[in-house]
Amino acid sequence: MSLGKAKILSQGVAAVSCTTSTLNYPTGVTGTALYEFNSNTNSTSSSSYNSYSIHNLSFSTSVKKYGSASAVFNGSSTKINLPQNSLNFSEFSISAWVYISSNPASNAPYTILSTYDYQSGPSKGWTFQITNGQHVRFSGHAGDCSNPFPADPSCSVYTRIESTAQVPLNTWTFVALTNSGTGNAVTLWIGNSVVATTTMQSLSYHTNYPSLGYASYYVGSTAYSESFFAGNIDQLRVYNNVLTQGSITSLNNEVNC
Repeated sequence: MSLGKAKILSQGVAAVSCTTSTLNYPTGVTGTALYEFNSNTNSTSSSSYNSYSIHNLSFSTSVKKYGSASAVFNGSSTKINLPQNSLNFSEFSISAWVYISSNPASNAPYTILSTYDYQSGPSKGWTFQITNGQHVRFSGHAGDCSNPFPADPSCSVYTRIESTAQVPLNTWTFVALTNSGTGNAVTLWIGNSVVATTTMQSLSYHTNYPSLGYASYYVGSTAYSESFFAGNIDQLRVYNNVLTQGSITSLNNEVNC
């Protein structure tokens, strides 16, 4: 694990330590995976989470938030899959820096990360996306309802929340998701601000290969790929625990190495 490097002031006094290559950050928190996207899709200090497959991904050294590059998703065919069942957690947190230049179509949200699958039914897993109107959205399934909770208070197997706050165009923006598990809070963040929260209903998983930058799922034996991300993603972090407000703030204010 990288210990980070210290920024040095001209007077020779150490200032804030950079942490962008440190898996277990913020201090006292254990990270699961860190994708720095510095010309590869490996997970820093946690190689068992390196990508399983990659299609039509490129890297930008000019549009980047941290490090030497960011991952560029073309909006139509870029695909990254992670190792089988690697994100099937009951509690988890996801954070990322995103850069988008266009508003997603109403029927084609930009997928940041997904474990959703249908197979022979019902729907299981979750998606973390940017939707039409540039809103962040979380959907979690242990089944299907005509309308999700909390829109339908009686639905106990499908949870969906969406922000009214927007992810702005043409600028790097920090987004995050924290899920405290069934019966507890699921919360969305843009920057330091909570932008949506509700009570998480039940969540379960099919055997899956989590998809990064697009949604991938089966209905019976038919495979579907959709909701491709268009833009750049940098510094994507995954935790199998729930981050606090203080940790979210630390990630939003992370210092580059």
